[in-house]
Amino acid sequence: MPAVAQGHPPSRGLIHHNPVVAYFLIAYAFSWLLGGVLIAGYHGLVMAPTWLHYVSAFGPMVAAIVVTAARDGRAVLTELWQRVIRADVGLR
Repeated sequence: MPAVAQGHPPSRGLIHHNPVVAYFLIAYAFSWLLGGVLIAGYHGLVMAPTWLHYVSAFGPMVAAIVVTAARDGRAVLTELWQRVIRADVGLR
């Protein structure tokens, strides 16, 4: 059994070993899955709403949230969201 660095739990899966690779796989999979549905809709194979292409643009954001949640947990996502919505604007 390999030694585990102190303070770090043993890693499992692609997201823990290669988070950048996992990010790109998830981003492309999400975006191109929706893109494939749009292509099939264009050819009359399925009914696809025309606004679906806007949703496919969120692939990178979805991938970032999934990888962050898997690696660092819900607390980090909460902290990230608090940073996003906090407005530190100095008024003069």
